[in-house]
Amino acid sequence: MIRKKDIRTRILAAVEREFKDKRYHELTLDAVAQSAGVGKGTIYRYFKNKEALVCHLATHGHDKLCGMLAEYGKETGVGLAELLEKTVEAMSRFYCSRHTLVRIMEQEGQLESLQHKFRMELRTRRRRLVELVAAILGRGEFRHELRNDIDLKVQANFLLGLIRARDLNFKGWKEGIPSLQTVVSLFLNGAIRQSGGPVDQESV
Repeated sequence: MIRKKDIRTRILAAVEREFKDKRYHELTLDAVAQSAGVGKGTIYRYFKNKEALVCHLATHGHDKLCGMLAEYGKETGVGLAELLEKTVEAMSRFYCSRHTLVRIMEQEGQLESLQHKFRMELRTRRRRLVELVAAILGRGEFRHELRNDIDLKVQANFLLGLIRARDLNFKGWKEGIPSLQTVVSLFLNGAIRQSGGPVDQESV
């Protein structure tokens, strides 16, 4: 007998496959059911409607990512650049594996039919990511390496923006996708040519 968790996972995987070539309004539960190999009624046993299904897909795996970042924030004996590279790698891996999530996040403001509750939940989860990254940046041993005139949450938001830009804008780019090390370097040093060390943050 197939476990409920497995059926739920199959349905979520099916809707993600269907989303790859469709926009939100083109997605049908009939197509999802066929792709998942279940009856349409089975979907309704797990999800109230299409909106609820998309909401669950968008947030699927987010808690695991937050758990990983929380653990990174506790690591000791690693430098700021190394810890940020691990953080960026984890988030990039998540965004790439959850391509549909990224699309939904990008379309969120345009999809009036999405539930208000979902929009609020998505914003809450985004804030949680910002808080976790800000906590990493705010560790005592790193404070002398970062600017103290810019709020840590602002810095965290800029780092998240760099990650999303890398993963969304450079797929298929003929020069190749920028490395994760490049993301961290741009965040820490900016785009100014380096002539012998990091830019003096007080002079920026």
